Amino acid sequence: MLFCALANRKAQTPEEFRRSLKSVSHFCIFTVQLGLVTILFGLLAAPRLVAQARQGEFMSGFYTGLGSAVAVASAVSWFRIRKLLQDETALRREYIKATDERSRNVAALALQAAGIVTVIVLYLVLLVAGLFNPALFQFCFVGALGFSVLFLIFKTYYERKL
Repeated sequence: MLFCALANRKAQTPEEFRRSLKSVSHFCIFTVQLGLVTILFGLLAAPRLVAQARQGEFMSGFYTGLGSAVAVASAVSWFRIRKLLQDETALRREYIKATDERSRNVAALALQAAGIVTVIVLYLVLLVAGLFNPALFQFCFVGALGFSVLFLIFKTYYERKL
């Protein structure tokens, strides 16, 4: 859903909308493959790479479950997009819904709120984790810093492009 919202932002005509859905469809195929690779990694590599037996079993199950969720969700999205591309009436209805000004504003506000909450949560965890766990502190610090740098890069890019 997030990828569809991002891909369909610029669709001005039904044909552009169709092309953006096809690109999202290709991305879905890629993420299905990524999910399958994650499952194989969880089953074959994770238990061997993690030294402790219990931790290896946990990581194996985690990667297998994560890969399964990604593969299934992406496959479902691919089938829905494929079905939508075959039905002109449903495609036109979805185009009107996706290009509606209110829908675009809702998606933009949701992305903005998600970004703000992510940075705030990372900052709060960073403050607390610095007292107890240096690895978690570094992870949150790099995450918050990376988000900020990416925001500045994309802001500069879109200011020049638009």
